[in-house]
Amino acid sequence: PAPATTAAPATPSQAVPATTPPARAEQAEQGAASQVGPREVRSGVPVGYQRSEQGAVAAAANYARVLSSTLILDRPKRHAAIEALAAPETLARQQRAFDQAVASLGKGLGVSDGAAQDGSVLLRAVPVGWRLEEYTGSRATVAIWITSVLGALGGPPEGVPVREAWGTTTVKLRWVDGDWKQLQSTTTDGPVPIADSATPTAASQLIPEAQQFKEFDYAPGS
Repeated sequence: PAPATTAAPATPSQAVPATTPPARAEQAEQGAASQVGPREVRSGVPVGYQRSEQGAVAAAANYARVLSSTLILDRPKRHAAIEALAAPETLARQQRAFDQAVASLGKGLGVSDGAAQDGSVLLRAVPVGWRLEEYTGSRATVAIWITSVLGALGGPPEGVPVREAWGTTTVKLRWVDGDWKQLQSTTTDGPVPIADSATPTAASQLIPEAQQFKEFDYAPGS
């Protein structure tokens, strides 16, 4: 799954009833997100969050989503993304940590930096729940229970089968120049539920189908 220094998303900000007209549904989602952020996207990273508990959770969630995506397998894009989300005093350390983690990850997938943007690799983290462990107004710690999926069509013979993993990621943030910035994140295994009894979908079918689904921006649910 994603590198150990990577956080993961929390829960979507709001569920819109299926009967809501598309235009109104989009407005409702945007309104809910705008209260806590993000306000813009910079180098592929949603940034600009409210100085509140909800804003801290949303920042941790979206930073983790970016750092658990195929973007991290492209070195220039990864470096730009980390520069956009990291606190200045930990920027160099986070860059080094991800360089090392992605080198190992890419070797396992049989890809190198820049080779994952052709749709042959699936790498995503999906939120299950979150817990705010600390909040002072200038610092925050958010724990997120996540599941992630990872696989590849290329690389070793017959590719890398798509598999899931479960973990709890703890993200530490600091308020810097009007936004929440990441100090560090760590991931531990579990809790892990029993696996689905359904027959797994072959990577050759699952990965192309998964690429058709767009990812969410996240803000905390109630």
